[in-house]
Amino acid sequence: MRPVKRLVVVVIFGSLWLPATSRAVPPPERLQAPAAAADGVLSYVDGLDAIEAGRFADALAPLGAAIEAEEENPSYYAARGTAYLLGEKVAEGMKDLTRATRLDPNHKDARRMLSFGFRMRGDERRAAEVYPHYSNDDWDRFLLETGNSYGRLARAGDLAGRNPQYFAEVQQQRASALRRLPQIGDRFAKLQKIATPGIAPALYARAVRRVEAKDWAGAIPDLQAYLATTPDDRSARYYYALSLLGRGNLDSARHEFTSVLCWKPALVPAYLGRAEAAARLGDVARAKADLAVAAQVDPTDSARTRAAVELEVAKAAPTAGDPAPLLDALLQAARSRAPWDELVTRGLDLVKARDAKRRRGDERYQDRRRVLEFAAFDDPKNPTRHSELGQFLLDEADVRGESVEPNGDWSSYRSWTNAQKAAELNLAKSSLERALMLDREHVPALVGLAALKIRDGQWADAENILREALRIRADDPRLLELMSRVMQEAADQKQAAASELRRVKTWTEYGFNVTVFYSRYPSLAERDRAEQYDQMSANLLAQYRQYVDAAIKACGDSADGFYYRGMFAANEGDYAAARTALERAKALAPENLNVGYRLANVYAKLGMVEPATDELARAKNLETTTAGPYLQRAWSKIVNNAWKASRTALDRAKEWDAADPRIPAYLGVIAEANGRADEATACYQGALAIEEAVARLRGDTLQPGGTGLAPARVFGLTLALRLKLARLVADARPAEAVALYRANAALEPRISEWEWNRRLSAAMLPDPEADPKLIPSPPLAMAVMMQSRVLCGKSLIALRKPREALEQFAVAVDFPSRLRQGGTIYLEEWLERARLGMSEAYFYLGDRAQAHQWQMKVQGRDFKDPIEIERMRVKGLLGSTSRLRSQ
Repeated sequence: MRPVKRLVVVVIFGSLWLPATSRAVPPPERLQAPAAAADGVLSYVDGLDAIEAGRFADALAPLGAAIEAEEENPSYYAARGTAYLLGEKVAEGMKDLTRATRLDPNHKDARRMLSFGFRMRGDERRAAEVYPHYSNDDWDRFLLETGNSYGRLARAGDLAGRNPQYFAEVQQQRASALRRLPQIGDRFAKLQKIATPGIAPALYARAVRRVEAKDWAGAIPDLQAYLATTPDDRSARYYYALSLLGRGNLDSARHEFTSVLCWKPALVPAYLGRAEAAARLGDVARAKADLAVAAQVDPTDSARTRAAVELEVAKAAPTAGDPAPLLDALLQAARSRAPWDELVTRGLDLVKARDAKRRRGDERYQDRRRVLEFAAFDDPKNPTRHSELGQFLLDEADVRGESVEPNGDWSSYRSWTNAQKAAELNLAKSSLERALMLDREHVPALVGLAALKIRDGQWADAENILREALRIRADDPRLLELMSRVMQEAADQKQAAASELRRVKTWTEYGFNVTVFYSRYPSLAERDRAEQYDQMSANLLAQYRQYVDAAIKACGDSADGFYYRGMFAANEGDYAAARTALERAKALAPENLNVGYRLANVYAKLGMVEPATDELARAKNLETTTAGPYLQRAWSKIVNNAWKASRTALDRAKEWDAADPRIPAYLGVIAEANGRADEATACYQGALAIEEAVARLRGDTLQPGGTGLAPARVFGLTLALRLKLARLVADARPAEAVALYRANAALEPRISEWEWNRRLSAAMLPDPEADPKLIPSPPLAMAVMMQSRVLCGKSLIALRKPREALEQFAVAVDFPSRLRQGGTIYLEEWLERARLGMSEAYFYLGDRAQAHQWQMKVQGRDFKDPIEIERMRVKGLLGSTSRLRSQ
């Protein structure tokens, strides 16, 4: 029955999409044209592009042209000096960087890179004089470690003959530092694109030209850099959305178009762009609604402008079928060992079927906001229109979201930043003030302003505003509810003051060979004042209850009346009464979000776990399509080995969002825990196919051969699923395991090394064997990648390919040198495994000395520790007389 209820809600909210043709709408908004860039800036940007790409020699010519155009710009010299350094032309780089610091002694990045140059020369003393070495900044520490590793060879030159082993270690450190130079270039260039004055207009201008030429791949990084410094430029964000659409990243493009439309609700191109993205995702209803709004905003717009989008919408047929059976069909195909391409095709059908009916929190917000803004424009003299907009913005300021995995990332139902939230609250305030300018006694506007004061903790100001509103109208339920909150807060403050007056204060003083303990007891006057505060608190609580009763009476037996009854009963701890009232409110207003969330909380307080999860899922799906509440429940049941309850939770999750790949992934965990390896394999394959389908819908792939950086979280679940699959087949079919591990390794270049030490909650799956009392922490992205390398090496040894295994272990051992913060405390287990793997690989290659050396690097542990068991196995292997060589 739940999917039916959800469709009813879609129809209700869907009415907001349809334009009211009889009303006036704002005039079409225009995109902001880019400003002209100063001379030399474009050449500077070209040079930074080359540095960012690791083409240091290619950066010199454009940076030289930039210097010729503006020869006293320190940023240009800093960039060219950095290009020289990273190209290992240290003397030339030091010259440019010295010039940059003299032109601007406060140019932090020039001094930072000059210090790096001294470290490359091996002069750590001069490096510390130029730039302090005690910084805790990750970037500073990365430069310090890399510069010192590179420069040790310069200091060790005279030791080459006397200590060959040390000299070889120093050479290895320089080789490791050389591998990090492109990473430094990438980081330096990105920082300069944000920090350099005057560069933003050039990036924007170039991005617009690239968009006009449909060079989407070139426009996206320029727009990302520009938006990092100017996030509120809606025109630039529109071009960014358009570029994502051009690249085929439909879901992200749709999200960015919505972000633009929240602030530019009359921007016709954004409606057209979102309509195209929706049509290509199979969401024909949204596409048609956006086309209708575009036509309403600009009815004189020629059909030619909309022709391509209308054609796309006409071609797009709504994706047929309920997602849940499509998931069942996908898993059945996986059980039948269907080809990978067929699984991905079925995954695409599943995701498209979900997306065709998917509710999106950001679009729900933008739809309602547009309707209210258009209404205020249509009737600008009506204070109610402005107060409704202000109250809506105030109610929506606290963005909801969810986190499924323990200690996992928080996923908001619409994007927001602190600056955006402040802007929305300012708009709410100005809308409410506009209503009061039109009508000084407009009670809803006064109530809204009082609510804003309460948000800021200005209780006295809020009380003054509310008392003014009460003078005008004493039966407004929202007014009475807020006044009750003010009285309750005042009572709490008086009670706290009374408790402080009664508190016995103690302190200690220390003298020579003596310690004195003091206690000060409340005086009679203080106890009298405390009693006065108690009486004042009691009077305020009595007023609180009067306002509560008045609010309930004003609403009667309406949905709001039962909601207030439930809310006040829950605040006083009477959850049984709260449940009765809120259930009545839900029956009268099933689409009310506040009722749903509060009823779910009351069920939880009453220990009604199943109804609480049901109601929370229903409430969340009024706003956005999600299986989150049931996935959370399934996780808790899996770690407690409650298999029936966990499967039931996953069945419920499937009813809300069958395209969530965590559903088959969790089913795989259950099957694996029950010894059904084939079923687990099918479930993991199905989850991987859904992940790949989502990637393809954003114009990407998670298979080997994919290119381009992406946030680590995009790859997290795929990495974890391949590890699960590989371990299932490692013993019987090690070649299949190697292919899976290598597919994970192929994703390494697509994760920025600046994210390698990031916690990756997307890679978490419930562990039935873990202690359920312990809350797991998300693994480091690097640790997940190291597992793939080490286990790949193990499988290659099983295949008698020690030389290839050695390559995998060597990469794993070198991972910490690429970690920007240094430190290996969270990687130690896999480092130990990699060292033992090196030892075993060298043994099979016949190099006993190297094998013994690597085995000695692993310290002994408790005899039950898995690492110690492995160490003793390798030690026994080295002590044997057998010699197995690679075939």
